[in-house]
Amino acid sequence: MQTINPGTGQKTMIKQPSNGFRRLSPAMLATGRVAENFTGLSDGEGGPGSILAAFKAAAPYLGLSPRTVHAVDWLFRFTQRQDWESGSRPVVWPSAFMQGEALGLSLSQVKALNRHLVELGLVVMKDSPYAAIDGADAVVIVTEWDAFRALDLPRVKQLLNAPVLVDLRNIYTAEDVRAAGFEYTSIGRA
Repeated sequence: MQTINPGTGQKTMIKQPSNGFRRLSPAMLATGRVAENFTGLSDGEGGPGSILAAFKAAAPYLGLSPRTVHAVDWLFRFTQRQDWESGSRPVVWPSAFMQGEALGLSLSQVKALNRHLVELGLVVMKDSPYAAIDGADAVVIVTEWDAFRALDLPRVKQLLNAPVLVDLRNIYTAEDVRAAGFEYTSIGRA
């Protein structure tokens, strides 16, 4: 926001505080609708490897930069064939730090790159664990981030297709999760 100092007449820029919401563009909204309608690949469409290969072959003709192609390639590494089957959606939730380390980018460059990927319609961003969980077949916790330490388990159960929680970081106790009505699996516990 720009204001004018009445005493000097100088223009001053005032940075608005963040409200915590992502600014959505029409392209981001359209990409979100496409992702929501994704129902998996049909049998004749091949797997994620063939889709990635076709994307890489088409990228130069689409004017996509090598950085964009490299980022999509890196994100594909987190998906499995079953993520693309009918009734599934590929979900990747890397940290900006991990993405920056892998791609040799600063955090601000990661942010800009991810926004570019969304604007191109290649990925959809979800800003919370609940948005990522919505419609999933299970929750697999592979991080100790605070956002996953205090999940509202009844809400998670409503969002999931099936109440399955796999806790690879042993954040939750089996008693609490099972009492909330989940099938619970963890590793390294007796």
